[in-house]
Amino acid sequence: MSRHDRERKLKRTAVIHRLNVGLTDQDIVGMMRHARDARAKGAPSVTCCIDDYNDDPREIGEIPEARELCRRLLALGYTSFLDPTTSIPEFPTFNGCMTLGAFEVWRIARGEMTHAGRQEVTRADLDAFREHLEYANTVADDHLADS
Repeated sequence: MSRHDRERKLKRTAVIHRLNVGLTDQDIVGMMRHARDARAKGAPSVTCCIDDYNDDPREIGEIPEARELCRRLLALGYTSFLDPTTSIPEFPTFNGCMTLGAFEVWRIARGEMTHAGRQEVTRADLDAFREHLEYANTVADDHLADS
């Protein structure tokens, strides 16, 4: 494989941001820049996981600190660059930590994703999520306008 082929393949690698509750808003905005640039280079997927609680027996949505982190991600517009959802059986976990798309982060922040398995989602939920994405796109554009 030529160097050019390796670089092209590398540019299309999936991105998984490993998050933790100690991240500053500036750190998160930096990850947003990274996700935006990865998408521009053709990354087929951008998701995240919250690493602090891999050994915690609770579901990630049951942990108050994880919910608070997800609320910060929403407020900063971070979800604008994530895959819409990872709630499909074929999507793998990352090092024992569930990978999250925008929908999962949004549901955790709202306290609606507190158990594993099938989740009830209504049309109203989907409409509210769509509204959030519109907000996230605007906020993300504001944060990244100068970069």
